[in-house]
Amino acid sequence: MLEFSFEFWYLFPLAIMIATVAMSSGIGGQLEPRLQKIVAEDKMKVSISVVFVLIGIFMLVTLI
Repeated sequence: MLEFSFEFWYLFPLAIMIATVAMSSGIGGQLEPRLQKIVAEDKMKVSISVVFVLIGIFMLVTLI
């Protein structure tokens, strides 16, 4: 069973702020056109999917 703890509650607002700054600064808008010239679209989609699956598996393992 999962046991929830509020020990690191302060990290959630910090993560929201970091994500907001990263999205508003246009990090993704800067990288995408450059990557489209180098990597095919299908390969880019697969590689991004693999990265997010690995992050999800890592998070699942650390929570259990």
